[in-house]
Amino acid sequence: MASFNGLDNQEEISRDADSDNSDPLEEPEGTTGIPDPPPDMPEDWGDYYFEVERSESASAPESKSEELETKRQALLDNIVQGTQLRHVEVEERQELRTKEGEFVDLRGELSSKMLSKRISDMNKSRNRLVELSQEIISLKEAVLTAQRAGHRHAQLKALVQEIKQFLNNLQQENIPEDALVSQFDWPCSMICTLTNIDQEITTFKDNIDTCVKQEHCIKVNNQRVSNTHLISSLSKLCTSANSINSEETFASMIAYFSIDSDEIAELVVKARLVAVVLLNELVNNSFVLYATALESGLSRIEQNIRVKSAYFTIEQIVKICINLESFLSVPRHPRFSDVNLNAGDLRTLYLSSKTKMPSGKQGPTEFREVELLDTRKNPPSVSLKPQRVSFLQERNKGITEEISKALSDRNTMSLPELLDKCILPNIYTLCEGTLASETIKCENIQMLDIVLAHREKILATDNNVLRKDYTWLFEAFNQKAIVLLSHLVNRHKMRIDIGPVNKEGNTLFYNAARKFDYEMMTHLLELGASPSILTEANTTPLHYLAMKQFGPGTGKEIASSNNNFGNMDFSNYFNNESLSDVILVSSEGKK
Repeated sequence: MASFNGLDNQEEISRDADSDNSDPLEEPEGTTGIPDPPPDMPEDWGDYYFEVERSESASAPESKSEELETKRQALLDNIVQGTQLRHVEVEERQELRTKEGEFVDLRGELSSKMLSKRISDMNKSRNRLVELSQEIISLKEAVLTAQRAGHRHAQLKALVQEIKQFLNNLQQENIPEDALVSQFDWPCSMICTLTNIDQEITTFKDNIDTCVKQEHCIKVNNQRVSNTHLISSLSKLCTSANSINSEETFASMIAYFSIDSDEIAELVVKARLVAVVLLNELVNNSFVLYATALESGLSRIEQNIRVKSAYFTIEQIVKICINLESFLSVPRHPRFSDVNLNAGDLRTLYLSSKTKMPSGKQGPTEFREVELLDTRKNPPSVSLKPQRVSFLQERNKGITEEISKALSDRNTMSLPELLDKCILPNIYTLCEGTLASETIKCENIQMLDIVLAHREKILATDNNVLRKDYTWLFEAFNQKAIVLLSHLVNRHKMRIDIGPVNKEGNTLFYNAARKFDYEMMTHLLELGASPSILTEANTTPLHYLAMKQFGPGTGKEIASSNNNFGNMDFSNYFNNESLSDVILVSSEGKK
């Protein structure tokens, strides 16, 4: 814009110069160009006056033209200089814009490189977290494998060192703690537990070695001191081992002090009995421990070594061992490796100790879990500490109140967290009955699934989970929650014909038959219940109904109206009479 203004000024100056270059003597139209003389001027002065005026008029235009030319030249110089400055300014501005564009490009390139580096670091961290997660899972599997296999002290100790090394490596890599918070807690808590067990096992073995090496400790007169010392260590070891459900590991430790000396045989068997009682109270599913300890007990019974003082009888021991599925998988100690017992021998021994069945009668279709050793009849010399029992009772009471509230409110958000926090594996069996009752009472399938998912997680390593299904089925049966009962059978694959751990072994259908609950019996038949399973008294629900003369839904009517379910088995016998004969006699007795 300045350059255009300069050109306009230049044009104006040119026009002024043209006007100045016009002839100053040129007269305007209508004039002579000679001024009139003054009136008082004398006539003889006229020639002089006109000459002076003419000379002054000729010199004035020349000086004025030079002055204007000078100004115009100066103005042109200023215009040229301004134009040059404008060009310089435009060039500088263009250069500045170019540099600014280069800066933007450099900044974008730098940001791209930083972003790529950050993404690369994040991918590395994510891959490392995945690797760490896999290592943690491997360590968990190693611990569970060690528990199932009953690994010895040295193998447990090596596993402890492996977990310690893993934790040290994590600290050196500067990984954020919240990145592994859900998985990192497991090794930290496990390392503490395994370390405690490692120390307890060492102390326990030292105490056993002391009892063996010091002869005066195994004499009859000093046996009480040795017994107390041994049982104290054994009780502490039971508590530690129970905290991670390592009955198999503890069982292998029990086998360590299987000593052949007759002088301390009573002490050893008593110590085993105390271990059985303690773990039965704390865990209530220590089948592998029963198998290991009582296998040696069987060998000692065969040798007639102070059997009576140990409160064991051959029938009690065989009843305990009869349904131990993991009996043959337990590592045997070399001191009693020559004892050849298997599940078949145990069943034969058990059946031979019972009254033989009449001819034609069939035995149970499956061996049920039998009643465990009842220590109340023959109490051992050492029992559970009262403070331990009271602690578990108070803990169970608190858990029941909190979870009952969550169940009654049907709070699906807080219930899983509350179950994980309150119901731990080492006390689960103590409160399962109450938990089952409260869960069934809320009559909500979603809440039932949440509680059973927690139960399956706790009992994941338990080989006898099916034995505990009866508690849930019975609660649903007892509260007549037909929908939940069907859900337990169909969704959670619980066996409808499973029996409780008691002397009777009655199934749900048998209990319904005793109550003459025709509606419940119909539902149970629809779920696949069998009315032909023998109880411990060698009778079936159909036998029971056939002998009763109480209205519809019994005897012959049960057999005929529900035969379409395909659950009937008329090959059973009762007191040497077939079921059909019993039903026929009962029907005739009605007339």
